[in-house]
Amino acid sequence: HSLCEITYNKQALIQPLRTFIDLFAGEGNERGFVFTLNQDLLIERFYSNHNFLLQIPSLHHTDWFQGGMGRADLPQVDIPPNQQLDRDKGEFWVKGKGAQNFCYLKLHGSFGWRSLINKNSMVIGSDKAGSIANEPLLKWYLDLFREVLNSKDRTLVVVGYGFRDDHINSIIADAGKQGLRLHVISPLQVSEFRNILISTGSIVTKATHRGNEIWEMLEGYYCESVVQLFPESNKQATAIGRTFLQNVGLQ
Repeated sequence: HSLCEITYNKQALIQPLRTFIDLFAGEGNERGFVFTLNQDLLIERFYSNHNFLLQIPSLHHTDWFQGGMGRADLPQVDIPPNQQLDRDKGEFWVKGKGAQNFCYLKLHGSFGWRSLINKNSMVIGSDKAGSIANEPLLKWYLDLFREVLNSKDRTLVVVGYGFRDDHINSIIADAGKQGLRLHVISPLQVSEFRNILISTGSIVTKATHRGNEIWEMLEGYYCESVVQLFPESNKQATAIGRTFLQNVGLQ
């Protein structure tokens, strides 16, 4: 909630956020995906569906993705029962029946999501993989993450992830063996980022699960924030922003 307060007070952050997300919308028969481990409502609050129809598979609320959900609005949504979920899974890839061209998947659940036993559906703690396995919706989302990353000619752009979740790292590293192209946007210097991934043998810092493999598959690294790549002030990408767009095939 405090993050949303900050964004309300800094309107200059909103347009770069929307511009960046729009880059990954699908066109024609292509489907775009945004996967997140965040559990806040930042995107639901501030992203506007005026340009592209962003959807959360199997879940919907009329206040989401309208570009201005109020700070006091905290909608609660119920996780769909298994019968509905099975139907949605079966129709997901069916043109005209499943999800549209732009999907937003919250792999660790979200604030405001209620499970069938009326508990908050948020994955926290050390056994995240086990928690996901016990929630059919989140298990499906993780399966989609794996399926999408292992698809032919796929690029993954990572923003704000510290590579500390073993189950996520395993999917990324496995997909790298199938040709996944990895690009990372981070304010860290590349040497700092490398030290996070590459095991140094230190007994103080836990080695990043499959970090060496992830480092080896890295195709592009951009030492900036999204706001610095796409500043709201001039409506154009910066030089490094243009390099990023070219490298990931978006320009």
